[in-house]
Amino acid sequence: MYLSKTSKVLIQIMPEEEWVKEIFKLCCLLYPENIGKHYLGFNNPSIHIMVDCFQGKLFIQILLLLLALVLSSRHSDQ
Repeated sequence: MYLSKTSKVLIQIMPEEEWVKEIFKLCCLLYPENIGKHYLGFNNPSIHIMVDCFQGKLFIQILLLLLALVLSSRHSDQ
């Protein structure tokens, strides 16, 4: 991830597991105006999403929160 001169955040996700796809779908619902149009598809090696800096921070916080929820639910299943 990096910040460009236009104060946009590029978020790159490696869509290797199903839960990553589910989190991405949730984020598309939350920020359709920025994320949906930059969705390259899961056939590509990665997904690139452009959001402004403020939304980028929120997006990352949501990703981390969902990741924590996924990992904790997986841990409790075992």
